[in-house]
Amino acid sequence: MVDINHSIIPNPIIPGFNPDPTVCRVGDDYFLATSTFEYFPGVPIYHSRDLVNWTVIGHALNRPSQLEMRRVDPGGGIYAPSLRYHKGRFYLSTCCVYSRAGLLVRLPVVRCDLMYSSTKPEVSMYQQTTSLTRQPGLIRLTLTR
Repeated sequence: MVDINHSIIPNPIIPGFNPDPTVCRVGDDYFLATSTFEYFPGVPIYHSRDLVNWTVIGHALNRPSQLEMRRVDPGGGIYAPSLRYHKGRFYLSTCCVYSRAGLLVRLPVVRCDLMYSSTKPEVSMYQQTTSLTRQPGLIRLTLTR
């Protein structure tokens, strides 16, 4: 528990299955996204005005065309999203672990160039943008076994 302005805020701020949270502030609003691994729809987007009361407003990855989940091994999928806001647009970057076989011996197959953007954080608004490999100053990380 954290005491801010004599208020007790529970930790974690969102209980249950909500790993790897990323929080983005836009004005008086806070938006939070979490990992969803091999579960679909992917990456729930939460909204809050006080960092205590959160409401799911949609999922960033809610169309099969956004992400091929049929090839993902159990325990794989969407890991550690990052949600950011810049000049009227939300940006969500994440990676997809396709295979965890031999994780301790060999590197898993990982695709880390997934980037989506939207002008609104609500459901069905995220569109895949240009691959990170084509963005100056950004590095594409692809690990294969």
